[in-house]
Amino acid sequence: MKNTGEAHGCKEDIYDMDAAATDQAISTADNGVAPMDIPVGEDDCQSLIDFEVVGQLRMRIGQEGVNELLEMMLEHIPQHLAGLHEAVQNGDRKAMCAISHTLKSSSGTLGLTALFDQCKALSEVSHQMPIIEAKYRVDTIEDVYRRTAAFLRQKHFGK
Repeated sequence: MKNTGEAHGCKEDIYDMDAAATDQAISTADNGVAPMDIPVGEDDCQSLIDFEVVGQLRMRIGQEGVNELLEMMLEHIPQHLAGLHEAVQNGDRKAMCAISHTLKSSSGTLGLTALFDQCKALSEVSHQMPIIEAKYRVDTIEDVYRRTAAFLRQKHFGK
């Protein structure tokens, strides 16, 4: 994925959701835990969001379609993260691979670059790595998700 956040600037409202939809998507994604205490700097936009992918998606399915996809993804990520943690705890490499692949595909579609990269890494090596390393990678995916949600809230949704 080519990351073009710098060219478009972090202040661009890439998802342009209305306030009610934004609040619902973010609060659902956080399961009631607001990531506002996570510092998200201007440089983070370049590693979190691929603005070119977002623009192409917007051209294909329109802004409303992008908003719906984002809402659905943010709503389901916590369930996938819980599934990843459970798979690690149970040593279920097949589930780790399947869930991380699902997250990779969804995040790639929406241009969530850092989340895509982390999920791809877990998906590709989940059958080979020691379980303790898998736990570390799942924790990293969760951290990247929280940073991404915080970025979207702080920089693009004005929350």
